[in-house]
Amino acid sequence: KTAIDQNRSLWGVNAILERNDYLKRSEFRETVLMRELFKYASTKGTFDQGACVQLLQELTSNISDPVRAQMARYYYQKLVKLAVGNPAPQFELQNFEGIKHALSDYKGKYVYLDFWASWCGPCIRSMKVLKEVAPRYKDKVVFISISMDSRKRDAEKFYRKSGYDWLFLYAGVDHPIKEEYEVMMLPTYYLIGPDGKFVQSPALRPESGLSNILVKLLGINTSEKIEIWDWNQKMPGQKSGVER
Repeated sequence: KTAIDQNRSLWGVNAILERNDYLKRSEFRETVLMRELFKYASTKGTFDQGACVQLLQELTSNISDPVRAQMARYYYQKLVKLAVGNPAPQFELQNFEGIKHALSDYKGKYVYLDFWASWCGPCIRSMKVLKEVAPRYKDKVVFISISMDSRKRDAEKFYRKSGYDWLFLYAGVDHPIKEEYEVMMLPTYYLIGPDGKFVQSPALRPESGLSNILVKLLGINTSEKIEIWDWNQKMPGQKSGVER
């Protein structure tokens, strides 16, 4: 950790690691370093993630062995592919009427992706807030909820019963979109710009200031006070307790 935090150059990190008898051989040291940098860059709150990414990028161009160089590039690309400013991975999925929708269909508009499942309590609660947010921006923002349910019928049953009128698509647990968007937990959100590139990655949840971000992006002049949602506040018609 000290080697990474205090030495942002590959030379500095190598100088420290070479002191370890087990890491004196460059081929072994490079392999260990790229794996550790990737792990640390993927772990929030413990390491300087920016430094890890910077060092990994430097490592990709300083490895002479083509196999290890390819491995380093793989780790680096995996880290930066979902970074803000990079193109969002393309996909095509069906809605519950069997109609196909592709991300490219909505070029020119903002796209808010919501990865969810019918068994996910936080997903369902956030959708109640999204129901209030989505109508305000529907002319310029496409809201897409993508189900990761293992059984399509469970997702469809929820959708039919909910009455929500934004776009719902089904992916399931084995679709490549899970890996491409690195959906490790639910809910997961992304905000994509009109040019198809990430604006927020991951994006704010509906109850955590999404409206404020959209107002700024869309240049909307409003005197309306937009508050971050307070879960202690009941929505109109909502009964006590959490609905599943």
